Amino acid sequence: MKMKVKKGAVLLFSLLILCAGSIPANAAQATPFQVIGRCGLYNGTLLQIHVDYVDIGSVESGAFILRYNPDVIQISTEFIFMTNDHLVSLEIPVPGELQGQVAPSSPGGRYGRRGIVIQASIIGEGDFGLQVEGGEYTDLQGNKGVADARNRFVVNRTLKEMPTLPEDFNPAQLCCGDLNYDRSVTAEDARTILRAAVKLEELTPAQTLCADMDVDGRISAEDARTALRDAVGL
Repeated sequence: MKMKVKKGAVLLFSLLILCAGSIPANAAQATPFQVIGRCGLYNGTLLQIHVDYVDIGSVESGAFILRYNPDVIQISTEFIFMTNDHLVSLEIPVPGELQGQVAPSSPGGRYGRRGIVIQASIIGEGDFGLQVEGGEYTDLQGNKGVADARNRFVVNRTLKEMPTLPEDFNPAQLCCGDLNYDRSVTAEDARTILRAAVKLEELTPAQTLCADMDVDGRISAEDARTALRDAVGL
């Protein structure tokens, strides 16, 4: 048993090295406001879209645009979850374009990473066309700029065969890669996925659905690597 634990630890360490080596050289020069589109957890009819913002406490307000294929998915301006301590407004001026405006409740506070989960209905087959773009932000000194944007969508198309829906599946609760239901993907989640991949830990049906990051029907080290990249913002 001790040898197995060591093997899992070595694999997790290897994943950390892979992720660390993928950090962009200009990461330290990032703008004060960044937007990350990630995940895409769905059960055949409902789709969860995650949009995170980084360093929200350093701006007065910021904006993003979420583009999508209106022939395949229908998005609502009512998000199903958001992290604490910020303000959000959403509107759809034209089909296929969701515009979001976000602001910290108390500018200058320690906000770190915040975000929302948007729920959409799948109305057709094909590519979802999900792509997040950075909009204009205003920092605390009144300076304006355009936010960085990164797309980390795992699922961006309909699949011919969907996995069997587990009994404990709850679209309003589950987050792609979040196995302990704390509304964020962390290195601990990546570790749990890796342990499941090497048969050191057994997951519940809902956790299995969340852990399958690339939706290929199995839990692998690649799923753990994807979760770890989400956790560190890559």
